[in-house]
This record gives sequence, C-alpha cells and structure tokens, in this order.
Amino acid sequence: MKTQSPGFGCAMDDIEEEDVMQFDLGVKAYAVYHTPSGYYATEGLCTHEQAALSDGLVMGEQIECQISYSKWQGQARAGKTRPSDISSKKR
Repeated sequence: MKTQSPGFGCAMDDIEEEDVMQFDLGVKAYAVYHTPSGYYATEGLCTHEQAALSDGLVMGEQIECQISYSKWQGQARAGKTRPSDISSKKR
C-alpha cells in the first residue's frame, strides 16, 4: 500500500531515499526529495543557472544542483557552496 503525501501529487513510496522527483503545480516546479531524516519540497529551479533541481543529486541530507554545484540541506541552505534564495519545506 502506498503512502500518499499530501500536496506533493505523488506517493511517498515513489521517491526512494536519496532520490528526487519533480512535481509541477500550475506553472511552478518543485523538487521533492527524500533524505534519511524525511521528505522535503524545494523550489524546482536553482537560482544560479535556472537548472532543474530534480536533475540534481541527493546525498545524505543535501541536494546539489548539477550545474552550479550549489547545495541545500533540509530546511536551510547547507552553506557549503554559493548562496541561494531557494527555500525548502519538510513533509
């Protein structure tokens, strides 16, 4: 039985740990990713290169843009690389 995630538009079971999926709501895209501590939804585009974060890598608690190599961690930026304006929300 799949666990439906409220607001994400997909089942939580569809996103394996350390994986990411794009979710479109109207004209806005979101990256929904699964870390060891839970699920997060982040604006879908990196602010540096306008690259899709759903094409990025989830490593442990961080998601990394494959173009700018910027990293975010859970609800806040990881601060390990360049600054950004992307926020994330845990589900």
